[in-house]
Amino acid sequence: MGAMETANDGYAAVGPRREARTGLGLGLRLAAVLALGYLGGFLLTLAVPRGASGPGYLSSAILQTVLILFFNAGLAAAGTAYLTGAWPRVLRGWFRAAGTARAVFAGVAAGAALFAVYGVLSAWPWSAGGLSVHFKQLESYEVIARVFKHLAGPAGEEMLFRGMLFTVLARFGARRAVLLSSLVFALFHLNSGSSMDLPQALRVGWFFFAGAAYCELFRRSGSLLPAIAAHSGYNLLTSLFYLG
Repeated sequence: MGAMETANDGYAAVGPRREARTGLGLGLRLAAVLALGYLGGFLLTLAVPRGASGPGYLSSAILQTVLILFFNAGLAAAGTAYLTGAWPRVLRGWFRAAGTARAVFAGVAAGAALFAVYGVLSAWPWSAGGLSVHFKQLESYEVIARVFKHLAGPAGEEMLFRGMLFTVLARFGARRAVLLSSLVFALFHLNSGSSMDLPQALRVGWFFFAGAAYCELFRRSGSLLPAIAAHSGYNLLTSLFYLG
């Protein structure tokens, strides 16, 4: 069963009170949940400041990642249950394992492909010697912190943007759900840091494209696992390597 069928089944099971939540009312509720997510992540970042270096940096980075992950996961689960009334049917589908091994592999490949395309775009104009991959000059504790952050952190974002937002918008059709959820995803990443910077307009377009790719992995597989694999792989590669 795909993600679209999962979402539609969830809506079919709810009563008129839930079905009435369309249009402006649904949009306002979604905006409120997403704003809460943005504010919560910001406050958690302030509450757990990064250590300057060494063990302090590593422990604070891991704690910050875990807190934000659980906050996003809880918010996504509660928001989905509230807006669809389909608890726990929709949520069970998020991590459906049956038949997803190939899809997860496809997600990893998609993450690597996104890294390659983003690197090519951000490295333009290329040098006469062409493009090559370089490992960033990082301390060992920075590498560990980044690996943990970018393997665990994207799971929370996928639950929020694909698991909740895409699922709720799926009642209006797959195309609209992909477009709207990807646009929101892009806007949320306007100020995301990256050593491979793009102009602001291209940055929005890039994250919109990446969000749409994650949506398709979720929609076609019926599980968040492939999208998490792609998102984590892309983030990890851009955090540890750069093209130049």
